[in-house]
Amino acid sequence: MLDYLIGKMDQASQDLDFEQAARYRDQIQAVRSVIEKQFVSNERLDDMDIMSIAYQHGLACVQVMFIRQGKVLGNRSYFPKVPANTDLSELTETFVGQFYLQGHQGRSIPNSIIVDRKLTEKAELEILLTEQAGRKVTIQENVKGDKGKYLQLAQVNAKAALAIQLKQSSRMSERYQALCELLGMSEIKRMECFDISHTMGNQTVASCVVFNQEGPLKSDYRRFNIEGITGGDDYAAMEQALKNAMTVI
Repeated sequence: MLDYLIGKMDQASQDLDFEQAARYRDQIQAVRSVIEKQFVSNERLDDMDIMSIAYQHGLACVQVMFIRQGKVLGNRSYFPKVPANTDLSELTETFVGQFYLQGHQGRSIPNSIIVDRKLTEKAELEILLTEQAGRKVTIQENVKGDKGKYLQLAQVNAKAALAIQLKQSSRMSERYQALCELLGMSEIKRMECFDISHTMGNQTVASCVVFNQEGPLKSDYRRFNIEGITGGDDYAAMEQALKNAMTVI
């Protein structure tokens, strides 16, 4: 059943029919939820993280499933920006290094990391992960049995999450084109949206959110404390916010 639905979802995504792909995605998630609840491992499994990568139309999704004592504790999807024609094995190696070794001192490193790609730098990564964890850490490929079943679940999750992201990207592109047409512009490289908030005229704050044609640029979001104006004067607050924003630029 899952293989059939995944095939249908993949075909819909390839055809850029993201609405239909989303419907298959919802069916997949429902089936997957039942499988996760019913699946009980017959093996004694170490704590492990399972990674699977899905890639379509220039977008990549890395799905990480967290297994502890044979139980699925949760999963999370990541959407790293990747250049065109990126080798997915290289992407896996880069992601593993960044996920566990760069700036994530508080992240728990499991005994095993299972991936669905053959890694050329597997031995080097295992050494670094072992040093970071203070115990032996292995990276496993081509797993079978219960581990293989978990990996299949991660692959389903990755494809489903990517279908959602593709649908959102498609909608964002449609909205961007509609806005360009409405404003009579060939392109809009950057959009900044400002809003003023205050508490009974006091503690006035201006917020700025930023978008480009791909969607929100959350790293560029800003807040400005507004001072020296008459309480509740949103026009003066907006003037000050815009001047401050231009000064920052």
